[in-house]
Amino acid sequence: MLVEIDAQRCTGCGVCVRVCPQKVLYLRDGKAVVKHPERCIGCFGCEDECPVGAARVVRAPRGMETPEVSAPRGSACDVAVIGAGPSGLAAALTCARAGLDVMVFERLPRRGIGHHPDGGLLVAPPGMEPRVGDGGISFPGLDISLRMDALRRCAEVGLVGPDGMRSGSRVPEEAPAWVVDKDALLRALAEEAQAAGARLFYGSRVTDLVRRGEAVGGVVLEGGERIRSRVTVCAEGVGAGMSIKAGFPVRRGPGAWHSHLVCAVFDNREGAAGALYYINGQLDRFGGQQAFAAVGVGERVQVMLIFLSRTRFYPAGEPMSSYIERFLREDKRLGNLLPGAVADRPVETITGCRSIIRDSWVGDMSGDGVVIIGDTWVHSGELGNVPSMANGVHAGRVIIEAARHNDFSRQRLAGVNTFISKNLLGALQANRNAKLLPGLVSEEDMRMIFAFLEKLDYPLLFFGNDAQRRRMFLRFLLRNLHRFILHPRLGRLALGG
Repeated sequence: MLVEIDAQRCTGCGVCVRVCPQKVLYLRDGKAVVKHPERCIGCFGCEDECPVGAARVVRAPRGMETPEVSAPRGSACDVAVIGAGPSGLAAALTCARAGLDVMVFERLPRRGIGHHPDGGLLVAPPGMEPRVGDGGISFPGLDISLRMDALRRCAEVGLVGPDGMRSGSRVPEEAPAWVVDKDALLRALAEEAQAAGARLFYGSRVTDLVRRGEAVGGVVLEGGERIRSRVTVCAEGVGAGMSIKAGFPVRRGPGAWHSHLVCAVFDNREGAAGALYYINGQLDRFGGQQAFAAVGVGERVQVMLIFLSRTRFYPAGEPMSSYIERFLREDKRLGNLLPGAVADRPVETITGCRSIIRDSWVGDMSGDGVVIIGDTWVHSGELGNVPSMANGVHAGRVIIEAARHNDFSRQRLAGVNTFISKNLLGALQANRNAKLLPGLVSEEDMRMIFAFLEKLDYPLLFFGNDAQRRRMFLRFLLRNLHRFILHPRLGRLALGG
């Protein structure tokens, strides 16, 4: 990774130094200075939080060929999309297929690089389940088919607690459960969008919005170039900088939690079946923080450590990579989760990201000349790969209808809000609560929560049908009846509430 500091802009406020989880920067003579560039994991903390735009991160994985960066041709389009993640690319693909002129702007240097590791589990809403065949994966409910082979059937999804306590984790064989390589998914989506006619510009950072009266009328790139559009799609992720500039009430106030994630990536040379595990409890010795961990097994193996904080600043004393190295060496639970002796092998890559877990979601995703999609509006920190794609497709269809009427007013674009459902919000709330458990309960309470969770067949929450989930919850309640009587609050937390 490469971190650049513009000394002329830098005011020496020190924000970039305090947010960096790798201790890459320090202050010298009233200016931020790059001291350890080799530590940078590309989390974009310094770039996102610098109040004067003096920090710039070029996220270039080791061995990556020349970045895919090209200047936009022309200064206008029908649809300007900010962000080439699952939601932005799905919106671009949908609009381009309908003949709209689409331009996508992504600050990362090339396709096939994800902003954040997520384990790769594909959890799909009903009717959007993936189908896997020779040479690819399709999502019939979204009218998306992708040519890719970086797929692995998911055999286990589970929760792991103190002393190896764990929920049920075996995924039913008939379940449409797959683990995908996130980078391969983004590359395949980008190729489909480009084949449909969308123009993709990597290494293109959007820093502001063009205004057309009160409406949004396009984007402003880092070099000052203005790209006019009939509608702008803000799909920049959880940071939601452009969504906030567009006037959406994306909250980052005192009710928010901030997370700092570091991920060690290994090759899956053993060819182990796909899996995803979340680990809670007994993590205080790895940084002394409110923390949880995760292990994702797919084409690659990802081991993630996540610190929670009530402020945007990195809360620990050492670089985060040193804590995950200690976690890999010392946490005995990993031996039962990782294929082979992964922890004894060299790490292929160390990467990371930052996220915000907000206290409320954005209820209206439409504005005059603009919509927001994907992680920009959620309060759980992430929407998930398939729901993000579904959100992008849904927004794209609304935009196509608006184009037929040549009307991109807030009222015409308000159809994007019908994507939000009670079931989706319930799942996002449960996801949010699960992430915040380390910040809400003591180690003793965490142990009791896992006494509840040992009776839970966790994969059925994602892949069971309605009848299977009803039977599972009934068994869970009956087996934990005495615990619910003695510990009602912890029982509710165990259920995601």
